[in-house]
Amino acid sequence: MAFGNKDTIRSGKDIADYLSQNSSQLVPARVINIDQSTTLSNGTILVEPMGVNSTNQGSAGLSALPLFPNIKNYPLTNETVFLISLPSGEYSNTPGKTQYYYISPIKLWNSQHTNPTPNQYENIKGSNQNKSIEEVEAGSPNISTEQQTSKFKPGNYFTEESNIFPLYPFEGDIIVEGRFGNSIRLGSTNINYQSKTTKEIINKSFEKSYTYPSGEIGVTADFISQLTLINNQVTSFSNQYPEYAISVYVVSSESQVTNPNNLAVGELARLRAQKLKETLQTFSNLQFNINISSKVGEIPYEIGKDNPNDPKYIQDQYSTVKVYLQAEEITEKPSQPTALNDWSNSPENGDPITIIRNGQSSSLTGSAQNLIIENINDDVSSIWLSSTQQIPITASSTNDYLSYSNSENVPEAVNQYIGSQVILNSGRLLFNTKEDHLMLSSAKSINLNAIEGIYTDTIGDTVFQSNRVYLGGTKNSQPIVLGDELVSLLTDVLNDLSSLTNSIQLQASMPAGSPLTIMGPIAQTIKTKIPGYQQRLKNTLSNTTKTV
Repeated sequence: MAFGNKDTIRSGKDIADYLSQNSSQLVPARVINIDQSTTLSNGTILVEPMGVNSTNQGSAGLSALPLFPNIKNYPLTNETVFLISLPSGEYSNTPGKTQYYYISPIKLWNSQHTNPTPNQYENIKGSNQNKSIEEVEAGSPNISTEQQTSKFKPGNYFTEESNIFPLYPFEGDIIVEGRFGNSIRLGSTNINYQSKTTKEIINKSFEKSYTYPSGEIGVTADFISQLTLINNQVTSFSNQYPEYAISVYVVSSESQVTNPNNLAVGELARLRAQKLKETLQTFSNLQFNINISSKVGEIPYEIGKDNPNDPKYIQDQYSTVKVYLQAEEITEKPSQPTALNDWSNSPENGDPITIIRNGQSSSLTGSAQNLIIENINDDVSSIWLSSTQQIPITASSTNDYLSYSNSENVPEAVNQYIGSQVILNSGRLLFNTKEDHLMLSSAKSINLNAIEGIYTDTIGDTVFQSNRVYLGGTKNSQPIVLGDELVSLLTDVLNDLSSLTNSIQLQASMPAGSPLTIMGPIAQTIKTKIPGYQQRLKNTLSNTTKTV
C-alpha cells in the first residue's frame, strides 16, 4: 500500500502498514500531540506521516518515542520530525517487536524558535474566509480576519515570538540554540586575511652605439658582439617576466660631408639603418618590433672650404640601437587582518572560545531571519570563556583602580585584557555555598570595584591577615594606634602622676621657703621611667594597619 496526496487513512493500522513499507527509510511526520505528563511517557508524541490525509486530527495518530536517551529536544505541535522503526523494549520477549522513534524537529522555516506546518488537508481558515465562488458572486465575500483556529497552535502554552534571532555560524563553529534566545557557541577566533593583488610596471632599457668611418655601411664584428650582449640581457628579462613587451629602435646618421659613393643626401644613413635592421633580425630576441629612422647630422660642411677629414664630423656618423622592455609584476600580499566579530582581535585564527548566552539583546530589530552574534554588553546573561581573545565588555564601575599605589601592579582594564579568562555578566551575580567555604584565590590581587559601596555582613569574625592594611588610601597614610597598648601606657603615666601629685600636696616647707626635700626621690624615680614611656608610646603604633 502506498499513499499519495489523495489517499485517506482512517486508522493507526493503516499508518503502521504505510510505515512498514518504508521501514528502511526516514519517514517525515507531523506532530499532532505531545505527552506532557509527569510519567516516563513524557515526550512521547502522536504523529501522522506527511502526505497522509487524516480528516479527524488525532484519530489516525501513531506514537513515537525520542530516539536519544540523553538529549531531550522535544518538538512542538505541528512541527515535522523523522520517524524510524527500531527494536522496542519488548524485543527480547517478542522477536521482531519494533517501536517508532523520532529525531528532533527539522528546520522547516530556518528558525530555531518554531517550525510548524499545517495539515495540508485541514482547513485553518475561519468560516468567513471559506466561502464558495457562488457565495462571493452572490454578494457575500470572504472577509479578512485575524482569528486563528485552535487546531494550528505550537502547543498548549508555548508563545511564538517574532524577534528570536538565530546566531551567525562562523567557520568550524558548533552551536547549540534553544528556542528562546539561549545558546552555547563552541567557537574560535575568526580573522579574515584577504589576498591583495598589486601590479607594478617593470621597465628596462639597453642601448648600444657604433660610430662609422666615412662611407661605411656594414656592421662590424665588435658591434655584433655588443648586440649579442643585449640579446642575452633580453633573454634574462624574459625568463623573469615571460609576459613582456619589447620595442627596438634603430637610429642611423650620416654627416653633411659629401658621400664618396655619390649617394643622395640621407641615403647613406638609411642604408646603415636598413643593414642594422637585417642584422638584428638574426637575433632570437631582437628581431621583433624593430623601428628604424635615419637622419643627417647638424654640423655644416662646405665643399672647398671645410676639411672632410675633420674629426668633428665623425660624431654625426653613427648608428644607435635602443631596446625597451616592459613587464607587469603581479604580487599578492595579505591585507590587514579583518576581525569578523567582537572577540577576534588576536593574531591567530582557531584559538578557542566558548560563549554561553541566556537571552539576547532586547534592542535587536528587523526580520527574525537576520543572523546575529552575541553581544556581551547587551545580552541578558552570559558566560564567556576565552583563550587569547580581547573581550569588549563595559565595566559598570570605572574607578580606575585608585587603591593601587604601585602602577606596575594595577590590573589591566577589563576591556583591554588579552588572554584566558572567564567573564560572568548579568544583572546580578550570586555565589553561594551550601556546606563549605567560598574560596577566592588569585595569582595577583583581588579587586573589588563598586559604584555604591562594598559591604561585609557576618555574625562571625572578620579577619584580615596581611603584611599591611591601608584604610582610606595609600597616600600620606599613618599607622593606627594599638588600643590596649595605649591604655596600658597612659594608665601607668597617670598612676605616676597621681603619686607625684599626692606627694606634692602633702609636702610642707621647713623652714618656709626651703626646698621640698621629699620631692627629690619621687622626681628621680619618675625621671628614670620616662624613656620607657617614650618607647612604649612608639609601640602603640600598628605595624600593619594604616589610615589617613
